[in-house]
Amino acid sequence: MANPLFLPARLVQQALEDLAGVTDSVRRMPDLLERGFGSLEKRLDRLIDESQEAAKVMDAQKDSIDSLRPRLEATEEAIKSLKPELTAIREAVDPLSRQLVALEAVSTQLERLDERMRGVEGELSEVRGVVEPLGSATERIGRMSDRLPGGS
Repeated sequence: MANPLFLPARLVQQALEDLAGVTDSVRRMPDLLERGFGSLEKRLDRLIDESQEAAKVMDAQKDSIDSLRPRLEATEEAIKSLKPELTAIREAVDPLSRQLVALEAVSTQLERLDERMRGVEGELSEVRGVVEPLGSATERIGRMSDRLPGGS
């Protein structure tokens, strides 16, 4: 164990060393503060500059948008003036759409009629095959009837 007589001297020595460390820290404090706050100040300056640039850009965009306002209002008026014409067109087209439905029904009927006509054509071909050979015989009978007494 350490000598109790030297104990206060050691405490005094430790206190002096601690005080020297605190003194050194206090001496360095202005430099640390200058660097820290200087860095903060630089950052703040950059943020201020950037926000001023952003404000300029926003002002330019606002001016650009404001310059478009008259054209947008004119376009709005032109669209409003078209409403009666569009209504008239709609009123004219509605009956046409009903007629189109009716025409589709007629088209369906014509398709069915076409199918039936194809069947009739086939039947007519058969009739023609039977009637054509009779044509020359009918002509001969007609000529003979003209020669008979009381014929035309």
